[in-house]
Amino acid sequence: MATSDRSPRARLEALGSTAHLAGSGAGLVSLVAGFAATSHPLVAVGTCAVGYLSGYLLCPGRGRRAEPAVPVVPATEGAAAVREAVEAVERSLGSGVLPPDVVRGARHVLDAVAEVLARWDRLGAFSPDARTVEAVATEHLPGALDGYRAAAGGPGRGGEERARAEALAQLDLLRGAVAQVGERLQRRAEEDLAVHGAFLRDKFAPGSLDLGPAQDLRG
Repeated sequence: MATSDRSPRARLEALGSTAHLAGSGAGLVSLVAGFAATSHPLVAVGTCAVGYLSGYLLCPGRGRRAEPAVPVVPATEGAAAVREAVEAVERSLGSGVLPPDVVRGARHVLDAVAEVLARWDRLGAFSPDARTVEAVATEHLPGALDGYRAAAGGPGRGGEERARAEALAQLDLLRGAVAQVGERLQRRAEEDLAVHGAFLRDKFAPGSLDLGPAQDLRG
């Protein structure tokens, strides 16, 4: 006895496919039309089968699988992750383990992140700028600090200066990346303000909308 190798899930997906629904609709219409035309059940069943096959085979995209839905991630979730990461870095900076110049470099990164967080609502959930800031706060900044701790090895060792120089270079790079996001947000805000100002001047500036002297409609 031959058995199908399709899983129950695949069968259910096939039943709910656009092609199956199109074929079913065409088959139902053909069934009603065939029975109304001939009043013969066998003829009606035959026209139903032909209608189903026609609708199924002619359905656009029959051979394509449905793309999985992309989950919608609210922008507030990204902001919450960034704030949580910032708080964690702040706690690590207050531990007294890192040298003062590395602490200052990390705080400069946090200051740039804070400026973007203040305007986070202007970033989309899937904005490349939002992903950049989130990656810096949650991955790259902690990674630079952890990397310094691992490479420095403790006060007085030969690798400490090299580790410090490398950590400072990485922190400056991260600060610059986040600062660029802030600059783009500032430019967009200024452009939006200019557009709004042009609209107001066009609408309300003297002479832009002259309807003549006001008339008393009560008389």
